[in-house]
Amino acid sequence: MTVWEWLARSAVIIPLATAAFSAFIGALIGSRGRYKGELVTELNSIRAALAICFSICNRFVGWKAQHIRLMHENYLGQKQSYDFFELSNLGYVGPPRQFALRADLRTITPVKVPTELLERHVFDKIRIQGRPLAAAITLIGVIDSFEKQCNIRSDLVAKFEATKFNSEKEKIDLYLGLQNSKGLTDERFKSNIEALVAQADDCIFFSRILAEDLEAYGNKLLKQNGWKYRLGISEIIPADWSDAEKEGLIPPRDQYAGWLKAFRKREATDRLAWMGKPAAGPVLLTAIALSAAGVGVSWSIAYSPDPILVAFTFFYVMLAFGSYFGSHRVAEG
Repeated sequence: MTVWEWLARSAVIIPLATAAFSAFIGALIGSRGRYKGELVTELNSIRAALAICFSICNRFVGWKAQHIRLMHENYLGQKQSYDFFELSNLGYVGPPRQFALRADLRTITPVKVPTELLERHVFDKIRIQGRPLAAAITLIGVIDSFEKQCNIRSDLVAKFEATKFNSEKEKIDLYLGLQNSKGLTDERFKSNIEALVAQADDCIFFSRILAEDLEAYGNKLLKQNGWKYRLGISEIIPADWSDAEKEGLIPPRDQYAGWLKAFRKREATDRLAWMGKPAAGPVLLTAIALSAAGVGVSWSIAYSPDPILVAFTFFYVMLAFGSYFGSHRVAEG
């Protein structure tokens, strides 16, 4: 009696094969269900993070349009007017003239931005790497710096209004950051308004970059898994900022060319580079298992009509296919 005949007639093999096959199918279905649940949770987190990014960008666009840009333009206008006034006084003979300073003493009260919620979604619930993570870290840091600059401006304005200046020139020197009669230069107003402008642009830019990368990642997940897992989730549509761009409220990408250049995509030229990926091992084992299963099926059909032997071979074929789809899922992740 050959080994194959003994296996075919053994009373233990049939229940064992049935149990093993049932366990394999159950594990495969359970794994598929768990991954689908994880996928839906991640997509929901992506949409939540996108809503937060839109809220942050929209808020800073509003601050820039209503306050920051006007404050900056007024400050630069006063500086240019005073420079022109000083030039016009060169060689002037006549009664003394006084420059009328029109100081813009508006303040900004920052509203709480949900950065903690954004951190939980981006860092804990979404599997992204590279540029979007760097954008999120930068965005959170800039928002904190912007809030501090708003508080600094409130203190500067309060002290400016409470100060009793000895002359109009002393007030002008303090506001415009000019050297005073004591040889000192106080540029806190100047540096503060410049910081507010730069940080508002940073928040707008990095919130948009983060949103762009999250949209691309979310749509990639949907493209790869939407039909396979019957998700029924619509494609992510990006926000439309065309009106803000026309009004000059969106900073140009050229302004951040150095930062963007650090995350240029590099295409692999090595044809064997895929072997270094985590899924390379399972893929190779799958190919070997499929080959072995093919040989087994051919042998069993040619030499043995026994259905038990065919069932065994079919089981290993299913096991090989399960290994392949599992490794394919790892490669997509």
